[in-house]
Amino acid sequence: MESTNPTEPLSELLRKKPELLTRYGDAIEGQLRCFDRVIVHGLLVDVCTPGALANYLLRSGRRPADLEAFALPLNNQIRDNTILLARQHGVKIEYVQRKNFRFEDRVAGILKERGAHPGLVHIFSAKERATVFETRKSKQTGHVTLIQRSGCCVHYYFYLIHEQLGLVYVRVPTWLPFRVQIYLNGHELLARQLDRQNIAYEKIDNAFIHIASWARAQALADSFEPKQLHRWLDELARTYCPPIEQFPRGYHWSFMQAEYAWDVVFKDPATMANLFETLSREAIHTVRADEVGRFFGKRLPHGHDTRVDSDLGRRVDSFRLRHHMGPTGLKFYTKHHRIFRLECTTNDVSFFQHYREVVHNNGTREMKVAAMKKSIYSLEALRVVMLAALRRYLEWLGTLSEHSSAQNELNRLGESQKDAHQRSHRGFNLLREQERSLFIAILRGEFAAGGFSNRRLRPLLGGRSPGQVSRLIKRLRVHGLLKRVGRTYRYYVTKLGQKLCMAALRLHETITVPTLSAAPTCAPAP
Repeated sequence: MESTNPTEPLSELLRKKPELLTRYGDAIEGQLRCFDRVIVHGLLVDVCTPGALANYLLRSGRRPADLEAFALPLNNQIRDNTILLARQHGVKIEYVQRKNFRFEDRVAGILKERGAHPGLVHIFSAKERATVFETRKSKQTGHVTLIQRSGCCVHYYFYLIHEQLGLVYVRVPTWLPFRVQIYLNGHELLARQLDRQNIAYEKIDNAFIHIASWARAQALADSFEPKQLHRWLDELARTYCPPIEQFPRGYHWSFMQAEYAWDVVFKDPATMANLFETLSREAIHTVRADEVGRFFGKRLPHGHDTRVDSDLGRRVDSFRLRHHMGPTGLKFYTKHHRIFRLECTTNDVSFFQHYREVVHNNGTREMKVAAMKKSIYSLEALRVVMLAALRRYLEWLGTLSEHSSAQNELNRLGESQKDAHQRSHRGFNLLREQERSLFIAILRGEFAAGGFSNRRLRPLLGGRSPGQVSRLIKRLRVHGLLKRVGRTYRYYVTKLGQKLCMAALRLHETITVPTLSAAPTCAPAP
């Protein structure tokens, strides 16, 4: 597993092929990285909060007490527009009351008969929970104010085949503040782009098992831009939520859920099956909580109850291994007997941090590492951090598959090495607790993205002096385990360092300690 050098551009990172893919290069037909499931949430800026709604009512000559008189015509407008669209496209409005009803299964059955040509496919109606606005009258003053609470209202689900986005749905509530939800799939979008470019492909569900040009397909997937996405979302909102025309500032679109997938398509299903069986069996027994944090470039927070776990679950035709840290997860599984898929998912994109401009309350601006904004204009930054997490995970998986190569490199780790001045630096003794603690320290999650310095490393090494830590860093650099970031005094763990340190720790935990614990104790000689 290789840490992301903060000074290294993404193009350089992608040129470094993960070792696991290099090892199985002849068995791989192609690979593709793109967004999969994406759910976008829309807020009407003019009425998104009780305060904004109160100001809008005052500007239009109304009072908070007029909320129902103001909102009811908008409710009727959505209902009448839904009925009109159903008649124009010859579809029915299906009211759903069952809790275990799956909209996707019903739509899949309709598409088999209807075909996949563009247009409205089906409309569902369901009463569901939502954030709604109401009025509240103060007993003391008699004033009426607007409040926001969790309530229920009728929602319409419009399933359609969009000319550019493919199969999407638009979820429209019938009461203020009309928080629209739109689902789309990056593989559906890519399929439409491949059609327009006349690139042949074979697709099953949301996965490609063959593409005539994998490189051109990857370039199209990377061209997914937020400005174009914004235009498509506004178009869908105007069609299925007509009250938007009354509010000049329109919708603010933000990510609600996002999935980024890395598909590796194998030529032989048996090769992929053997690889998956090896990786899943070893990974579930060797992964630790701090390693899960390292995949995301994060450390485990102290004094905070953050969910970090791993589980091996059953899919329809295979197993899947999943790791969770708070709202974000990593998983890998197989699809259609040929696709090895790694996936990064999140329900809160602000979980990730990146280097961006931050505007403070006093109006000042500065560039710093901060939580990612939820706006759809964070699309490119989200793609970069998710891809970096998948790459770290893929590098770590690569250390699990072959023990023989790891053992050879462990031997090199124990040998003395000379620096540029021909000074000898001794190797590392894996039986010493101090050196295992050093490996664990440099592999901590908070160092994966930004590296570390002498000052940040000292508290993790039992209070050693700056000079002692400097000599340890020099020793690690001579053995090729660390690399300096530019002309700074920060360091990051190299690809070789990640591989050797992880192999050394795993050798100690899974072989040395269990073997010694199971060995019979001998009585001392008389």
